[in-house]
Amino acid sequence: MKINIYIKAEPFSINNAYYRSGRKKTECKDWEVRIHTQLRKYASLLDLVNKETKAESGLSLELLFYMPKSKLYTAKGAISRKSKDLSNIEKLLIDCIFKHMPDRDDAEIVQMVSGKTATEGHEHGVRIILETL
Repeated sequence: MKINIYIKAEPFSINNAYYRSGRKKTECKDWEVRIHTQLRKYASLLDLVNKETKAESGLSLELLFYMPKSKLYTAKGAISRKSKDLSNIEKLLIDCIFKHMPDRDDAEIVQMVSGKTATEGHEHGVRIILETL
């Protein structure tokens, strides 16, 4: 089974998610609410993956983050630090996805591809492709 989801949201870095005390920041909680609201629209698809018999080989996950060209690149065409570190924006999103699949665990991801790509507009988004293997 393979599902394809698109969410409109700016990525949130795990580096900005927590206070030093370990408590999650309000901004991160608000971001999670926005993500969960959009994921609920795909509840029937996520439920199919959730209930499918767990394969010994696990899950494949593909994340493609869409960012405005002005955030992804500098004026000189180099990758901008404003675009956020790819590995830091994956984890919070993965945790949100798996909260909608309580019988699954992100430890079941055995294959993952992720990337960032520029958009001409000002909108952020992420394409999520999840497949049982």
